[in-house]
Amino acid sequence: MEVDKQVTHLVKGYDRILAEARKYSGPLKSKRPANAASENIPIQGNEDSTGNNKPASRGQTLLAMSVTALSAITGCWAFFQPQPQGILLVSLALFISCGTWLWWLLYRRRGFSGSRSRSAENFSGDDLATSLANDWLARLSARQPARAADYGEAGEQTFIEAVERRFGREAFLLHRFQQTPGEDLDVLLVGPRGIWLFEVKHWSGVISWQKGRWSRLKRYYKAGGVLTLQAPTVEQPPDEQWRRMAAEIVKTFTLRGRSLVGHQPELSAIRGGIVFSHPDAVLYIPRSAPFGWGKSGQWVERINKAPRLPGMTVRTSLEVLDVLLGRHQQLNPDLGLQSMEAYAVRLIDAAGLNQPG
Repeated sequence: MEVDKQVTHLVKGYDRILAEARKYSGPLKSKRPANAASENIPIQGNEDSTGNNKPASRGQTLLAMSVTALSAITGCWAFFQPQPQGILLVSLALFISCGTWLWWLLYRRRGFSGSRSRSAENFSGDDLATSLANDWLARLSARQPARAADYGEAGEQTFIEAVERRFGREAFLLHRFQQTPGEDLDVLLVGPRGIWLFEVKHWSGVISWQKGRWSRLKRYYKAGGVLTLQAPTVEQPPDEQWRRMAAEIVKTFTLRGRSLVGHQPELSAIRGGIVFSHPDAVLYIPRSAPFGWGKSGQWVERINKAPRLPGMTVRTSLEVLDVLLGRHQQLNPDLGLQSMEAYAVRLIDAAGLNQPG
């Protein structure tokens, strides 16, 4: 899940959600607040004003009985008609009658007049904690632009989508964020398998590395079908870019997250490397190269096979994001910040947990 770079107070918000929800060990007695819909709180379909499921109305019951009676009369009349018309009409009458009563029973038990989302009503504390935490986590998600801003970002989005398909909310992703003035880190993943940093190159053609030197060779057709070869200059070696950005993350942890790294020393071991996201890239890089490299799918499999780190919980991941986003926001003071602690309070109020009685 790509995280919005404007959010703050992630750990405080997460702790607030869990602490409030887990105060309740039995069914909750909350009512649906008037502003629940505006806060995007899931509400049970077919509820009355007190939050309880209401039975099917008298009109719905009469409709079901009327259709059944009409079907029975039609069936009796059809019984005396010549075959095969009589058999067809009897079967149709039985089908309509059974279908009507099945609809009535389902409507009475579950309701179809709204979404099937769950409300706070009749939740246990753990159920409510899970529901509110999921709603809260959904707010972390960044709004994806309709179109990539540039050629390089198209490759980064391709890689992000591949990671999200495999890991979903298990992996928190930061995209194009800063830890030092003027330089963007392409993609960072934080999750149960640690911290992974990626320098993404959306290069096509032949890409090679030999003894510290990078080279590229592109082949394409100009207008008129003329085959053209081009050797673009690699001005910034990707492996050096990756090492420099990884060092900046470690520096941020040293200055702003020392206690976090003290409890989780493996966080300072940044993993990852270079992602070649273009499908037409042909790579000639020896396995002995002193950096990680691969295409998008290869990196996804590599992350998936990595062992989970003890103690690397959702809360720990949020602590990491708090530290890194704090530095990014310090470097970009014009960002409009969104407090996830304040959003947690709004979710709790909308669920009715702060209402008396």
